[in-house]
Amino acid sequence: MARPEYHTEDDRDRLIRNTLIDPEKGIRDHAILRLPYGLPMRPIELIRLKTSDLSDDAGKVFARRDRIGVF
Repeated sequence: MARPEYHTEDDRDRLIRNTLIDPEKGIRDHAILRLPYGLPMRPIELIRLKTSDLSDDAGKVFARRDRIGVF
């Protein structure tokens, strides 16, 4: 069985920074990559996450953890 590969913090930071190069999709990609590093989530919780778990109909993002249904 192959051993898992881990990325260094520098690799992670460079990857996240590079998402902002593309103005059309960069913000979306940046948010997708920041979620697993910014929230203590298991992969299945991240997969099941819905936009409505993080924002309201007007697009305002919730800052409180209790609004996220996966916790």
